[in-house]
Amino acid sequence: MAQNETNHQPGKTQVPGQLLGYGLQYTRMLSLLLESDSSSVVSLEVFEDVGVESGEGTVASQTKSSTTKNPVSNSAEPLWKTLQNWLDAIKNKQLAIHNTVFELYVFGDFDGEICTLFSEATSEVDAQSALSSAKKILLKDVKHLPKHISDVLGADENELVPLIMHFSYEHGSGQSIEDLKQKLSATFIPEEFLDIVLTYALGWVKKEVDTLLEQKQTAAIAVAAFRREIAAYARSIVFSDCFADLAGPARPEDIEKSRSQRYVRAYVHEVYRALDGNFASFVVTQPLER
Repeated sequence: MAQNETNHQPGKTQVPGQLLGYGLQYTRMLSLLLESDSSSVVSLEVFEDVGVESGEGTVASQTKSSTTKNPVSNSAEPLWKTLQNWLDAIKNKQLAIHNTVFELYVFGDFDGEICTLFSEATSEVDAQSALSSAKKILLKDVKHLPKHISDVLGADENELVPLIMHFSYEHGSGQSIEDLKQKLSATFIPEEFLDIVLTYALGWVKKEVDTLLEQKQTAAIAVAAFRREIAAYARSIVFSDCFADLAGPARPEDIEKSRSQRYVRAYVHEVYRALDGNFASFVVTQPLER
């Protein structure tokens, strides 16, 4: 059988769905690095799947990567288990309820009636009304609720009501890279460089996180450091592109003349001082005298 005709199927120990879930946590981390203010720090697997800490408070983002089943349907186990996990974190004082946004982020385009009611409830009255509506919806066709739902609805309302008030549901389009490009396009990056900058940003975030974890450190990146890195990279490629435009196409006589020369790459540093105090660098070639 030809190599391109081989049809390998995942083995019993392979879990591509879980791999997608872990991989998309890096994607959500990058998304929050792009949208958070410069004083924030974004973390991975510290107090939540992805977290944001700033002077304004905390965002605890639980991420879901389902591509088929709706994880936020009215009786969906992922929705109610997430709420239960947050109630446990509040009870154990791992998360402070009054200055935390409890975000459920789904990468696919999914919606649920109860999830929406909870997400739109911003006051105590709204939250209690949302709880009452949820019970009516859930008990409409059944007499007994599954344990993952009854455990949440039976929780102390002094904790459950504030949790709903601080609950936020967000979802993507199901195409995570396109969602990131849309966010990146709202920044200073020229449209023609979006793909290359996005590829660099994703790789840089993963490299930083992996390095921190290997060194047994907290996987946290300051937004200010992230912006300096990406701004410097974007300037370097724009600057290099400008030099290519200024140079214009090579003439045949110049190409022929250069055939007898040997070249070496030299890094030219301190091309210009950036506003943030960093230096950009780019690569040029210089002929060596024979």
